[in-house]
Amino acid sequence: MILMGSLCVMAALLWTIELLRRQDPFARFNQRFAEAGLGNVAVRFEQVELTLRDEQKKWAEVTADRIDLSRDRIEWRVINIKESQLYEEGELFAKATAKLLLYQTSKQQAQLSGNPKITILKNRWLQDQPMTARVSEIQWDTRARKINAPSETHLQWKEGRATVKGFTLDLSNRQIILGAGALFMQAQPPGSENDKKRELKITYSGAKGIKDVLDVDDLTVTDEDTVMKAKRASYNEKTRYVTATGSLSLTDPKVELTGDKMEAWLREKRALLSNKVQLLVKPKEEDIAPPNTDQEETTLQSARRYPVVITCDQIEYFYRKKIAYLKGNLKAVQKVKDGKTRTLTAQSAEYDQKKEILILKGNVVLEHEDGRFNAPEVIVSVKEGDEWIQVKGGSGVVFVEDEEEEK
Repeated sequence: MILMGSLCVMAALLWTIELLRRQDPFARFNQRFAEAGLGNVAVRFEQVELTLRDEQKKWAEVTADRIDLSRDRIEWRVINIKESQLYEEGELFAKATAKLLLYQTSKQQAQLSGNPKITILKNRWLQDQPMTARVSEIQWDTRARKINAPSETHLQWKEGRATVKGFTLDLSNRQIILGAGALFMQAQPPGSENDKKRELKITYSGAKGIKDVLDVDDLTVTDEDTVMKAKRASYNEKTRYVTATGSLSLTDPKVELTGDKMEAWLREKRALLSNKVQLLVKPKEEDIAPPNTDQEETTLQSARRYPVVITCDQIEYFYRKKIAYLKGNLKAVQKVKDGKTRTLTAQSAEYDQKKEILILKGNVVLEHEDGRFNAPEVIVSVKEGDEWIQVKGGSGVVFVEDEEEEK
């Protein structure tokens, strides 16, 4: 009886194992794959086209040389991805290639390695231009809807390129975070469509974009011999509005400009600099030395040879028209030869960069070594070879040195 009972138990166990094998369609291949040296691989597909879904949502279409499925059905290994299309909420948003993709079904996470390349088809901060990222590794959390490149990343788009210390793309709230890096972008001066494009260099310590707004820290923009710096800058792609604050400066061979706040309305081609505005106007190299001529140098001609420091409450600049408006507590100071100083004050000023005409308005007062005068409005031409001044009304005092009489 004991023997019969044991035989019945063994038969029941064998039947249970067979039932389990029938529940697992890949179980019959385990022995064959083990004998073939495939280790943990339960099944292998070659030259495949695969569609990956999360319930009813398609998130990827992949064409690859081979796919290995682990025995526990948790890990997919996709070898040599020739082409893949990535979807977000049912819409195609990126394409990618890689030597290897590991997908954990339990965590719903994918890792691309082996020189992966991913192209984001639309990037709102680049006016919907495609942007390609090349990096050593890309992590994709389909559940959290995040794409992360933890190491140095090389970015490229139609009119620029960049190297950044990693990036994170959060698809759930349309947010992008860029590590510190340098961008190189093609630029063209406004209103000069026929000019040759230049390359801008942009460096920063960190950048974060949410929906339409991109915030940047420790910004430096280099445009040939012009350098602009700001502690923090923000750009709204929808309104095309830019703000910059904290230790603002702009330096080029002609001027040095500083202030606390800058705003720019790109659609209007208008910029406004405010709070502690100071402008240093430098003389040209050829104007520093006095002219070799017997003719006496005029006041306007000598003014070109010395730097001028201008302070005011704000500067508004229409950069397509090349016209600047200086407003509020306007003061210009120039130190000339022999330690003498010229000082000019006015309520406001307008400078036409194309015509090289300066218009001073509102209680204009000029004090210099030869006297003092004031007027409601003064117009000055600073064009080389055509210097002139026009005063509308006003009065002045001229200082005259008495000559000693000969005894």
